Amino acid sequence: MRFTALFLFIFLTIPALLFAGGNRENDQAESTEPTATDAPAEVSPASGTPLSTDDPDKFIAVVNGVGVLRSEFDFRLQQTVTAYLAQGQVIPEADMPILEEGLLDQLVATELLYQDALSQGIEADELSSEIQYQQTREQFPTQEAWEQALEANNTTDEGL
Repeated sequence: MRFTALFLFIFLTIPALLFAGGNRENDQAESTEPTATDAPAEVSPASGTPLSTDDPDKFIAVVNGVGVLRSEFDFRLQQTVTAYLAQGQVIPEADMPILEEGLLDQLVATELLYQDALSQGIEADELSSEIQYQQTREQFPTQEAWEQALEANNTTDEGL
């Protein structure tokens, strides 16, 4: 069950992040004109999403001008810790920096993949998403095993 839950977490996190859009308010073609706001903002050339300088703690990283939300990082970290706890394992405090670094690397890599996909005109569609969902679902022999994996990863069918 440990392998299944870990596999599900990794297998579902990357596509979910890849196609979720993160903090993007508008996906649009490259834009170099800054938007008018009350506070100074940096404009992302990849998505046109302004990165507000009002709240420097809002983003944990910036990838080609696109912010990686600290709240997304915190949520994914909590999901990982919860998944381990569901399996009766506690992550040692000494290992937390390694886990956090790996998670941040994953979020940055996902953003880079997303930006590359946008630059190539690749977008997720309903059919591709449904096929991916069904392929993942078919890996579990019973409804109970599927539900346990979802619960272990702190998600639901709808959330997925």
